[in-house]
Amino acid sequence: MKTTKLRFIIAILAIFLYYNISPAVASEIFAITNVRVFDGHSLSEPTTVVVENGLISNSKNASRTIDAHGGTLLPGLIDSHMHFEGEESLRNSARWGVTTVMDMGTRNLNGIRSLRGQPGLPTVLNSGNSVAPRGGAHAAMGCAVVSDAREARAYIIERIAEKVDYIKVIADSPADGRIVVMDEALLAEMVAVAHTFGRKIVAHVTLDSSVAMCARTDVDVVTHLPLGRPVDAALAVELANKGTTAIPTLCMMACFANRIPANSPSGMDYDNAAASMAALHLAGVRLIAGTDANSTVCSVPHGESLHRELELMVNAGMTLVEALRAATIVPAEYFGLRDRGAISPGLRADLLLIDGDPTVDISATRNIRGVWIGGEQVQLEE
Repeated sequence: MKTTKLRFIIAILAIFLYYNISPAVASEIFAITNVRVFDGHSLSEPTTVVVENGLISNSKNASRTIDAHGGTLLPGLIDSHMHFEGEESLRNSARWGVTTVMDMGTRNLNGIRSLRGQPGLPTVLNSGNSVAPRGGAHAAMGCAVVSDAREARAYIIERIAEKVDYIKVIADSPADGRIVVMDEALLAEMVAVAHTFGRKIVAHVTLDSSVAMCARTDVDVVTHLPLGRPVDAALAVELANKGTTAIPTLCMMACFANRIPANSPSGMDYDNAAASMAALHLAGVRLIAGTDANSTVCSVPHGESLHRELELMVNAGMTLVEALRAATIVPAEYFGLRDRGAISPGLRADLLLIDGDPTVDISATRNIRGVWIGGEQVQLEE
């Protein structure tokens, strides 16, 4: 009896300690002073931002002060299309100020889950295993394949059981010099079932005709843009009217375009992807920054590539402020991440401190002096 009572007391004490004692860094109140803050539209005059218990705070009792010397403080960047490749891929993202990443297709859910909540690592959202048309390269790489409406529904329900954040569909896939396309009826079925569970469908597209199919079937997000015939103005307007979101991944399109022989008669060219993004932007389609970072298909480095993506998006027609929003507040709001994407009291202290003014020169985002994830210091050059 005494042993049982003692174990009970120890268990209660352990719970109390777990919830009331945090590492020194997490409980520290620190202030970043003399810093200009990007508020989603412009930079503020030099001010002070206080961090307490991992959140932006109104506290006046900072125990430590970091002088930013007139630097710029951005919300931590969000890469809305990457591929998880273990802990190092997350650490590389963090080093470049990318504090939230969205994996767009992996079967290694246990690897992601084991790293969630680890100090100094980005938040990872995921789709689980993608589904692809039969006979294409993606199916050969291990993506799921569905043949009828019953299998399509079962695929979605399996992903929901895995508690994925969204669902990734390969709308078209290369196969021996041709492109195989997902059956439109099956795509529509998966979209309908996913929506009943409150999940968005993200579709990989490389053809303008696949983009049009996604518009017809109410796909939420198209990712990538055609290197061949670009999206025209009429289709761009249709996507805007449908409320479709686009993640251009211009880094990946440039990588693939660089592999095309100069004398190729295919008509595939990076300029077509840039023209597609310009048409989408002009039509008012919501654009979100993502890189397709990976080291296997066409090497796009984790972390650093998001800064390149912002530069390419600006070159393709976005304003500098729009590009910054596309990697901060816009994806946070669109994907329901209400605790981040801006620098405001009560939000997570996911922060990127840089030198220079990225609303004048987008490449200034590369001048990194400090990164914090949930208030945890990843790096700092004072």
